Amino acid sequence: MRQESVTYNVYKFNELSEKVQEKVLQNLWDINAYDDWYEFTVEDYKEKLEAIGFEDPKIYFSGFCSQGDGACFDAYINLEKIVQHLGDKRFNKLIHLIQEGYISACIGKTSYACHYSHQKTRYIDFTLDFSEKYKRLWKLCYTFMEYVEELRLDLSHDIYRSLEKEYYYLTSKEAIIETIEANDYDFLENGKIF
Repeated sequence: MRQESVTYNVYKFNELSEKVQEKVLQNLWDINAYDDWYEFTVEDYKEKLEAIGFEDPKIYFSGFCSQGDGACFDAYINLEKIVQHLGDKRFNKLIHLIQEGYISACIGKTSYACHYSHQKTRYIDFTLDFSEKYKRLWKLCYTFMEYVEELRLDLSHDIYRSLEKEYYYLTSKEAIIETIEANDYDFLENGKIF
């Protein structure tokens, strides 16, 4: 039997030629965007949604360069908390009606929600069930409903923009190089990881 040893020239990323560095960056473009890269951003937004009044939220998204990309969420809606969050004193008149169950809301899904995950795949479905006695509050109720729906749209948009920003950072040249250097990767002359 015979044994032979092979010697390799091993390089740090900054020792590779520019052409090979570009190849390494292309090959490792998703090194930071593995399975749960979005976990912290999603958890932060779940906490924000809870604080506003969207309880037990489930966030859905797709991204970041195709038709139908975006973010949305499902949640139980605590309208009293949302009234407090909006900070518009006019809506305080509705708290009694909310507490008595005359006004309720849930998040509904549109017909294309099974194909996409963006802000327009959900909507706030309000139920107004009160007598003539409270008819003078109808206009205020509809204004409130518009505010809540606008809040939901804005939050969905914010979630998507934050995820998009994070994704583009994680797949940026700078972030990939940081990961390579932090993990002390060595490379062969052709750019393969040693």
